[in-house]
Amino acid sequence: MISDKIFLWMNHSKVKKLVMRHLKFKGVHVQPIEHLGNRGVPDLNCCYRNQEFWIEIKVKPDKLSDLQRAWIHQRRSVGGRCYVLYVDNTKLVAFWDWWKDTQYENLLDACTALIERIDNEQTNR
Repeated sequence: MISDKIFLWMNHSKVKKLVMRHLKFKGVHVQPIEHLGNRGVPDLNCCYRNQEFWIEIKVKPDKLSDLQRAWIHQRRSVGGRCYVLYVDNTKLVAFWDWWKDTQYENLLDACTALIERIDNEQTNR
């Protein structure tokens, strides 16, 4: 089990590494995306049980840029799945949907909830 109980002082790089480790532990294939001129593209491309999805990671005070919002909107408009994880150094807020946010005590719980959601969506198709 990977510990991440303390969010205080976590930067983007550390959060990204923890998210990748948690998802890989759950059986997700995770590919970090290096931004070589592709501004707006989320940080991680993931695949789990034939379901592809993207994750953008934000650590307070960072917010989504207009390019990121546009990319996510365009991908979702054609059926793609994009999720945003937001860490504010005292708690984790996972914006799985634009219109609501869910707070989790740690990254493992947030990653587990995402995998469960993808499983449920696949079952309901």
